[in-house]
Amino acid sequence: MSPITGVTATRDLDSERDELIRRNRSMMQQLGLLPLVETLKEQAVQQQGQANKRQRQTERPSAEESERRVTRRSLRTQGKEPELPALLQPMFGG
Repeated sequence: MSPITGVTATRDLDSERDELIRRNRSMMQQLGLLPLVETLKEQAVQQQGQANKRQRQTERPSAEESERRVTRRSLRTQGKEPELPALLQPMFGG
């Protein structure tokens, strides 16, 4: 008995998968579900397109508005010591 190589195993899995897909499609055809599945797929694609369009239509702040936005920066990076709240000053010798 020879060992199964990775390529052979992959081919076997691919052929098993293809067979399973074929059987499932055949069963769906017998049950009359294929047209329904295609309709659902089309609706999902349309809804996804509409969702993407809504995302593009949302307003983004202008560059000027973005610059005006307050950004927190560390005082230590500016070479300053931070101010301690009044309650902490006795503890840290402030």
